[in-house]
Amino acid sequence: MADPEGNETKRQQPGTRLRGSVPVDWRVGLCYATSGFIALSLLVDVLASGSIPWASILVVAVAIVACFGPLAWFARVRIAPTRRATLRLVAGGVSLLALPFALTALLRFSPWPGSFQGIVLGVFIGSLVVVALERTAVPELVVAVTG
Repeated sequence: MADPEGNETKRQQPGTRLRGSVPVDWRVGLCYATSGFIALSLLVDVLASGSIPWASILVVAVAIVACFGPLAWFARVRIAPTRRATLRLVAGGVSLLALPFALTALLRFSPWPGSFQGIVLGVFIGSLVVVALERTAVPELVVAVTG
């Protein structure tokens, strides 16, 4: 699409800009803020309890990186960036909606009673590692291997 002077302009999707010219996707920010608040409150609970379940945190974080890391790296190579952004929003929304059910099941059926905070913190830490690697280190490695 061109403006009256003939310059190419891109059409903005509704809701992607705040007042002014600062591009923002508030849905991603909302997912990050909600997840961060939950992780922070769990961290405060774990630190206040006195005993930190390091084994639970470490095992779950490593399992999350091992399971979802290759999936995220595969998606980076095979899925277009706009489609990946949409899928990231859907996955974030579904995970936030599923969190209360997962916590309830974890509290009810956990083989390690009392360590559910460690398990959930492990999920958050593992997810953070996957996102950080997918956005920083892995793109250069993928380009070096595939490009």
